[in-house]
Amino acid sequence: MSLTYQWFADGEPIAGATSPTLELRGARAGAEITVTVTGSQPGYESASQTSVATAAVAPGDLVRGQVAITGEPEVGQTLTADPGEWGPVDPAVELAYQWTANGSPIDGATGPTLDLLPAYAGAVITVTVTGTQPGYAELAETSAPTTPIADAPPSEVTPVTPKISGVAKVGNRLTAQPGNWGDGVELSLQWSVSGAPVPGATSRTFLLTGDHAGKRVTVTVTGTLADGGSGSATSVETKTIAKGKLRSSKPRVTGKPTVGRKVSVAAGTWTAGTKFRYVWKVGQKKIRGATGKRFKVRRAYVGKRIQVVVTGSKKGYVTVKKKSAKTSKVLR
Repeated sequence: MSLTYQWFADGEPIAGATSPTLELRGARAGAEITVTVTGSQPGYESASQTSVATAAVAPGDLVRGQVAITGEPEVGQTLTADPGEWGPVDPAVELAYQWTANGSPIDGATGPTLDLLPAYAGAVITVTVTGTQPGYAELAETSAPTTPIADAPPSEVTPVTPKISGVAKVGNRLTAQPGNWGDGVELSLQWSVSGAPVPGATSRTFLLTGDHAGKRVTVTVTGTLADGGSGSATSVETKTIAKGKLRSSKPRVTGKPTVGRKVSVAAGTWTAGTKFRYVWKVGQKKIRGATGKRFKVRRAYVGKRIQVVVTGSKKGYVTVKKKSAKTSKVLR
């Protein structure tokens, strides 16, 4: 005897379902299934028999994937959901995503990736993947949480080596040329002498004082961004700081050169802070002990002329000597 089969769902024949077995696909969920068996044999009339209907086909169970998160948990980075393998694969399971921060759903975060914004710093992130397929019960799987999201590292600042312009000589000003560090970089400066930072020397210019003579100067520029990123660069050293040139004047002898009276010296205009030494001369001779600003004219000097030599000195400057003009002849 030859047997043929036809399966039915809710009384409707299932196309192609003519074997002794029927795979219950998702489309069959909720339907009642029957099968009709027809027997035939030469010399006999064919006969058919239909089974009792099954209960409604229950939804199937999806095979869930092992959900994981990949990516660096740091502000500015992107996390990616790895849903794992879900089944059945034909047709493919539809997957939906929902990201959470500290257990609270993130509005609009329903894709397979999540950009880590500054607001997520310190939070732990999870992602829930929900699988759906017709005829199968919906199934959700949540990843393990990330470590707390770290703040983004400060931006990198590319240092630019500064230059120093100006003549390396006491009394002059040096000028720092920091170069172009780019937009948003705030610059600060620090001048150093012989490698030691000079307190308060943080402006674009630097006055060379006597204390700097014989030494070398550098300037360090530090660039800082709003997010705390920074970088520093130091210039090459200047030449050795040369001694400065004192501003000086030719001195004058004031007062009448008369026996018994005093004459004085007017040194004129010199660099501020200059110290003076005086040597008085009568004729061509230095007067022993005559080293003050005033000089008493004695009888022995009658008929001779008086002159004073002023020596100006200051730390870090070249010492300068200046002679006054000679007075008229000393009178009695």
